[in-house]
Amino acid sequence: MLSHSEQDAIQAQIDAASADERRAMCTDAMATLSAINTKMGRKVLGRQESKFASTSIEILTRTEATEKKKGWWFRAKRRMQLTQMYLGS
Repeated sequence: MLSHSEQDAIQAQIDAASADERRAMCTDAMATLSAINTKMGRKVLGRQESKFASTSIEILTRTEATEKKKGWWFRAKRRMQLTQMYLGS
């Protein structure tokens, strides 16, 4: 789980990014989550991997919410969906 200041920093990064930069951030986040998902089949995630996963999910969630002009409720639901999709059993 990310702190509010970490979430705010990610939002500021997304707000400052161009559309191409946001796409690149999302591509990197999805690649990170796919790699972590693969590792989960072999071992329990460490603290650093969990942090990378949370950060990647936050990037995807906040980018999508920003582009769709959605608020906290959308982000809360989307976070759960992405967590289940990439890190669920």
